Amino acid sequence: MNPMTAEKQKTLDSMYASAKRSFPGVPEITATELMTRLESGEELVLVDVRQPQEQAVSMLPGAITAEDFQQNATDYEGKTVVPYCTIGGRSGMYSMRLRSNGWNVLNFAGSVLAWSLAGGDFECEGKPTDRVCVNAKKYALVRDDHEAVY
Repeated sequence: MNPMTAEKQKTLDSMYASAKRSFPGVPEITATELMTRLESGEELVLVDVRQPQEQAVSMLPGAITAEDFQQNATDYEGKTVVPYCTIGGRSGMYSMRLRSNGWNVLNFAGSVLAWSLAGGDFECEGKPTDRVCVNAKKYALVRDDHEAVY
């Protein structure tokens, strides 16, 4: 990891550590663990809990919106659900609600920022993109070949 990426990761880790105080005990998954499990063919349900204007910029490949998840929840019964947002705060709160309703959930620690820094790809309307909605300038912690949009 280059020094600039390492510094961004350190800042992200600090932000996420602060956010996760709001959802204690919620199990989580890191970007590296998520990539490994997806590459192995494990069927995980990636749920983007960001706002529609954020999702319109880009999403993780194969992800669905929280609205889609809720409308088709029976399709995902018995599967591990991995909610994500910008850094993992909103998805952590969403994960807590899902867990209270019996879902097997892993909050995505660091979410789209961690995904970017770990080398993950993004899509917009099913096509690759280098644009990543980060919600606010203070979250512009994407890797160098990604464009932070806020």
